[in-house]
Amino acid sequence: MMRLPDTQNANYLYAFKKGYRAATEGKKLTSMPGTVRRDDVMRGYFMQGWEQAQDEMSTPVQSEQGNNPWKYRAIWTSITLLAGVLTAALIIKDVNKDKVPENASSAAELKTQALTELPPPSINQPAQSAQESSSITPAPLEESLPVQTEPATPPESSETVEPAPSPVSESEEEKTASSLSLLSSEARKDAELNRQEFAETQAGKTDLPPIVASPIKVKAAVLTTDIRGHEPTEHFDNQVPKYVRSLKFFTNLKVDRPQTIYHRWRYQDRIMATIALNIQPGGFRTWSSKNFTSAWQGQWYVEVLNEKRQVVYRKAFTYGAQ
Repeated sequence: MMRLPDTQNANYLYAFKKGYRAATEGKKLTSMPGTVRRDDVMRGYFMQGWEQAQDEMSTPVQSEQGNNPWKYRAIWTSITLLAGVLTAALIIKDVNKDKVPENASSAAELKTQALTELPPPSINQPAQSAQESSSITPAPLEESLPVQTEPATPPESSETVEPAPSPVSESEEEKTASSLSLLSSEARKDAELNRQEFAETQAGKTDLPPIVASPIKVKAAVLTTDIRGHEPTEHFDNQVPKYVRSLKFFTNLKVDRPQTIYHRWRYQDRIMATIALNIQPGGFRTWSSKNFTSAWQGQWYVEVLNEKRQVVYRKAFTYGAQ
């Protein structure tokens, strides 16, 4: 839900709503209207709205388990019943195994009793007595006690069948390629860099890249909560209190030609936001802002990137507890 800033200025509210809607429609910060781009304050409200929508869209969605508990209860009941059936089958199998030795011992007792009842063999008739004693044999166990055996079940296969690649992904790649072919060389290069950075963000953690030499001169880089008259109202060095919920990174840059630079916010080793900023030759003041929550306490970095997304300046700070 859109949370409007504390201002009564209609132009600032218009810029904030424009930024919010641009983010929800998947547009970039560079798509801001010309009237907003020319005014520094309106541009700041536009970026606030854009970042608020980005934060709301990045909030994890509530798990399906809480929305549909009956589905998981049915699955849990089925698993419980299946476990009960398997346990009963194992108990029956163990009982049948215990019955086999009992019948074998009874057959051995019958044989011993029959041998004791026979008269002792004489010396002259050893072969006959041996034949008579061997003629008394117990019945085979398989005939005397039929054992029920459970039908063998084929073992479950642990192999997983990978689905064939869907043709939809190929068509999406073709659409992306065709859309890139309609852009200018600068726009195509910027779109490719955005795609690579998005892939790195989705992959998870990224290492801190090295700082490269650049003609971009960073004359000032300040963390603050507000900017008035193109100057920060307060400075935070390396520690930002937890009660601060919105932070701005103010930079005073000196360049020799018009170009697009970027402010990139990192939490530990994850990229949280990358904001494009157009600057003009000479001394140029610009800033970006980021909303914070108490769940993001720890080490942060905010970086200045050149047109090739290479780091030319990095500022480290700690948000909240050490």
